[in-house]
Amino acid sequence: MSHRKRHTDIGVELLRVVGCLLVICAHVRPPYLLDEGALDSGRLLITCLVADGVAVFWLITGFFLFRTKSYPDLLKRSARTIALPLLAIILLTFYFWGFVIEGLSLAQSVTHGVDDYRALLTSLLSWNDPFPQLGHIWYLFVYLLLMLLFPFLKGMASYLDERPRRWRVFLVASACLLLVNDVVDNALAGFSHHAFGGATCAAIYVLWGHWLYQHRGSLRRRGLAIGAVVAFLAVNVLRMMVQRWLILEGSPSVHLLFWYTSFGLASALCLAVACLSLVPPRGEHDREPGPALRGIAFLGSCTFVVYLVHKPVIQFLDARGLTSGLISSVTGLLGTGSMLSDIALVLSEAAVVAVISLVLTLLIKLLSTCARRLVTR
Repeated sequence: MSHRKRHTDIGVELLRVVGCLLVICAHVRPPYLLDEGALDSGRLLITCLVADGVAVFWLITGFFLFRTKSYPDLLKRSARTIALPLLAIILLTFYFWGFVIEGLSLAQSVTHGVDDYRALLTSLLSWNDPFPQLGHIWYLFVYLLLMLLFPFLKGMASYLDERPRRWRVFLVASACLLLVNDVVDNALAGFSHHAFGGATCAAIYVLWGHWLYQHRGSLRRRGLAIGAVVAFLAVNVLRMMVQRWLILEGSPSVHLLFWYTSFGLASALCLAVACLSLVPPRGEHDREPGPALRGIAFLGSCTFVVYLVHKPVIQFLDARGLTSGLISSVTGLLGTGSMLSDIALVLSEAAVVAVISLVLTLLIKLLSTCARRLVTR
């Protein structure tokens, strides 16, 4: 979500927006296993379609990461733009979650015992998300770890860039690794959302993103965006069918529904190709982008903060009964039990969460700007 170019590539900003919306949709989707234990195939397909927002962001990281010349500067920038906001949301959650979400008094919310502080510190030292109610900031922990590993990634990227054949070997080998790991239900690589289990697969995605962005010039083909979207749908229909078969066979595995799979890589690549080909980079003599493209660029610049705050927004809406009210409105219009009503529910709730998160983002940006101006006076 960082490492932007000086001249904004609006195709990349569109991809950021798509990735962020997928993450929000993934967190508001209805469960595919019903109360009586029956499987809802339509909901399972929705789950597959929205599963890979984070994979999209790993690819985007690879687009620009290896332009970095200074490792110390990268660490300073990561500390300022990633670690500090991460620490801020952790502390805000620690002290004010009970007051804002759970209805506790402010005094009760900010008061913590020694055991609470010990548990918080242990989680941070273990590089873990300390609050299950957030559930999304694991990405930032893994991202920071990836930045610490930058010299190794940079060496790998430089080695691969020397000869096209090396890239071909890496792309085939890494795709096969993901595929075999899927077949053995993650028993080979042990990918996860935590520390090195997440950073290893994220590094593979980052290198794929680096390779793809180097070849973005070849994406200027008519109809390529449509083909990429069709391929994205086909990949996830196949994913749903395989996962459905596993569930009906009694397998407890849900590995295929995560981003660190061959399906996740294929989905993210399809979305990246669609966005990059739909809005190719501007040339030196191209006209300035119109309002629609400038709007996309602006929304892309907001995705990091929207990502940070969207999960607390979801929890707030749930706690105040607003989510159930929205569900009642949608089901009242479209009924229940159909894939159409489920899609409408996911899109409407995601839209509400996205708009509220965007408003909060603008307020945070405004407060940050005012604070900087006061400090520099």
